Amino acid sequence: MKNDNYGQITSYDIKALKEKCMGDDLYQVQFHYTIEFIGRENCFYVDTNYGYWKLDNETNEWIEIN
Repeated sequence: MKNDNYGQITSYDIKALKEKCMGDDLYQVQFHYTIEFIGRENCFYVDTNYGYWKLDNETNEWIEIN
Protein backbone atom coordinates (compact mmCIF):
# COMPACT_ATOMS: atom_id res chain seq x y z
CA MET A 1 0.00 0.00 0.00
CA LYS A 2 1.25 3.45 -0.88
CA ASN A 3 0.16 6.44 1.21
CA ASP A 4 0.75 10.15 1.02
CA ASN A 5 -0.92 13.30 2.30
CA TYR A 6 -3.51 13.30 -0.46
CA GLY A 7 -4.65 9.71 -0.81
CA GLN A 8 -3.70 6.09 -0.90
CA ILE A 9 -3.50 3.15 -3.23
CA THR A 10 -4.18 -0.25 -1.74
CA SER A 11 -3.29 -3.82 -2.61
CA TYR A 12 -6.94 -4.22 -3.67
CA ASP A 13 -6.48 -1.42 -6.21
CA ILE A 14 -3.39 -3.14 -7.61
CA LYS A 15 -5.19 -6.51 -7.70
CA ALA A 16 -8.05 -4.93 -9.68
CA LEU A 17 -5.54 -3.47 -12.16
CA LYS A 18 -3.74 -6.82 -12.44
CA GLU A 19 -7.02 -8.57 -13.24
CA LYS A 20 -7.92 -5.88 -15.78
CA CYS A 21 -4.54 -6.15 -17.52
CA MET A 22 -3.90 -9.87 -17.42
CA GLY A 23 -7.32 -11.51 -17.68
CA ASP A 24 -6.90 -15.27 -18.07
CA ASP A 25 -3.11 -15.08 -17.69
CA LEU A 26 -3.49 -13.92 -14.09
CA TYR A 27 -1.50 -16.77 -12.53
CA GLN A 28 0.77 -17.64 -15.46
CA VAL A 29 3.05 -14.62 -15.65
CA GLN A 30 4.45 -12.03 -13.29
CA PHE A 31 2.93 -8.58 -12.96
CA HIS A 32 5.50 -5.81 -12.58
CA TYR A 33 4.49 -2.22 -11.88
CA THR A 34 5.74 1.14 -10.67
CA ILE A 35 3.51 3.52 -8.69
CA GLU A 36 3.82 7.27 -9.07
CA PHE A 37 1.78 9.97 -7.32
CA ILE A 38 1.28 13.20 -9.29
CA GLY A 39 0.58 15.91 -6.73
CA ARG A 40 -0.67 18.58 -9.12
CA GLU A 41 -3.32 16.13 -10.37
CA ASN A 42 -3.88 14.54 -6.96
CA CYS A 43 -3.90 11.02 -8.41
CA PHE A 44 -1.88 7.85 -8.76
CA TYR A 45 -0.37 6.55 -11.97
CA VAL A 46 0.86 2.98 -12.40
CA ASP A 47 3.26 1.95 -15.13
CA THR A 48 2.96 -1.74 -16.09
CA ASN A 49 4.10 -3.99 -18.92
CA TYR A 50 0.47 -3.70 -20.08
CA GLY A 51 0.39 0.08 -20.33
CA TYR A 52 0.24 3.24 -18.24
CA TRP A 53 -2.80 3.56 -15.97
CA LYS A 54 -4.42 6.25 -13.83
CA LEU A 55 -6.55 5.49 -10.78
CA ASP A 56 -9.54 7.84 -10.89
CA ASN A 57 -10.14 9.09 -7.33
CA GLU A 58 -13.84 9.78 -7.85
CA THR A 59 -14.87 6.46 -9.43
CA ASN A 60 -11.97 4.33 -8.13
CA GLU A 61 -11.66 2.91 -11.66
CA TRP A 62 -8.51 2.37 -13.68
CA ILE A 63 -8.17 4.43 -16.86
CA GLU A 64 -5.55 3.53 -19.47
CA ILE A 65 -3.42 6.49 -20.56
CA ASN A 66 -2.12 6.37 -24.13
